[in-house]
This record gives sequence, C-alpha cells and structure tokens, in this order.
Amino acid sequence: MDLDGTLLDSKKNIPEEAKRVIIDLKNKGVIIILASGRHFNEMDRYIKELELGFNHFAISCDGIYTYRCDGTKLFTGNSLTKSDIEVISKQIPSKDILFFTSSSDFRICHSFVRSLIYRLKFLKARRSIFNVFYRNNRIPSNIEVEKIRIDNISNSIPATIRSNYTVHLVQTDGYRMEILNKGVNKFSAVEKLCKHKYINSLHQLLYFGNDDNDRECFENLKYTIAMQDAPEDLKRLAYKTTEDSDHNGVYKAIIKMYKDNKILFYGS
Repeated sequence: MDLDGTLLDSKKNIPEEAKRVIIDLKNKGVIIILASGRHFNEMDRYIKELELGFNHFAISCDGIYTYRCDGTKLFTGNSLTKSDIEVISKQIPSKDILFFTSSSDFRICHSFVRSLIYRLKFLKARRSIFNVFYRNNRIPSNIEVEKIRIDNISNSIPATIRSNYTVHLVQTDGYRMEILNKGVNKFSAVEKLCKHKYINSLHQLLYFGNDDNDRECFENLKYTIAMQDAPEDLKRLAYKTTEDSDHNGVYKAIIKMYKDNKILFYGS
C-alpha cells in the first residue's frame, strides 16, 4: 500500500484501527509491502509501528529502491543520467526543481531566501541536509538522480518527456510533477518481487493507492483499492473504492474485503 494520502491520515499518522488490522494480517502470514515516493529512511517510523521485519518489503522513491523491511536493499532501478537531467531542465523550465538522490535532496532555485527556508524546514524535520545549487545551466555531475520533482507545474507536458520518461502528476500535498527513468514505477518493483519469488503471485496482491504514482499498479493488478479522494481516472481503474485516509479508508476496505471472502487470513 501507498503511504501519504492512503495509509497515513492528513497528520501523517497511521490510524489505530488500520494499524491493528495490518499487524493482525501480518501475524497470520500476510506479506505487507509499503510503496511510497519517500526515501526509505522516511518510511522507517511506519515500518516500526507496523512491526514489519525480514519477510515484508518497502518500495521507496516510487520504485527506484526495494528493501526488506529490516533494511536490506534488494533492487535498484535505473537512475536518470546527467543528459536526462539537462533535457528535462530545458524542456520544462521551472524556478524550482528538487532532485531526489540516494543520500539527500538537491534543490535548484532562484531565490536565496526560499532556499534558506527549505533548508531550515528539512533540518527541523531531521532529514538529510541537502545542498542548494543556483540555476545557471550547470547540473551537478557528482550525484545520481533517481527522481526529479517539479512543483506548481501546469498540465502542459512536452510529448517527448511523456514518451521517454515515467511521468506522474501527483496531487498529494500539493500539485507537482515527478519524473523517473522509463519503466521505473511502483509496479515494476512489485513485479521484481514476484519474479524473484519474494512474493508468490501478482494476482494474490491487494493494492491501496490514491494518486497518479500508483497508476501502474492500478493498470496491472487485479485487486486494487482507490481512496475516495483519488483522481477519477484512477477510481475507474480500481476494483473497489473506499473512504479517504482521514476517515479510515484502509481499515474499512480490509474489513469489507474480509466479509466478501476476498481476504482469508484475517481472523479478529
């Protein structure tokens, strides 16, 4: 399941009912996979709350990295090259671009004041300190960029970007575009878990999501649950819909699937 806007409420907490039912499913042999746009270290708090370990998995940075929940890295997707970054930067002009990397986030922005605000914000949240670069057509060459995030974008995306990269328009916590290498997404990571026998079958998965970066999972998995505030096209792809994250949608959907005999391991 996705985290922000799906399992997590608007205060970034897991509702107690959802926590209890997920731990109960886990104790009865169900494999739990968390799939998020966040870095793995930002998922650690929720992994601990759900008491997930070696037999459960975390997909981070929208499919770039796949870990066992004990911190063992299993797979790494293809990063964006320096030439990719230059192409994207030229075709989608923006005053503010955030580069996701394996160790920290790099933000290019025009405003020195704004860069200081971001730095203080991230320090307060105890995230990795990131470097601030100023946009002068020079892209840092000593980093691998997994994902590019561009905030406050329009709906106009060049066709070459759409055809050559994985592009998501994400509404959670503000409207933004996220760009990854072609073929890198949450579903590709789930597919690898199945291919390498970490999970048995894609048809045995129940997936929860609420936004465009969950789209590939909704297009390819049989059992998918869309949150009530998900985009309409995502809800049309879903097997079922449920209430939003602030109204305990994950918990209610699991209970409903159990009553419909779709979940066989839940017993409390």
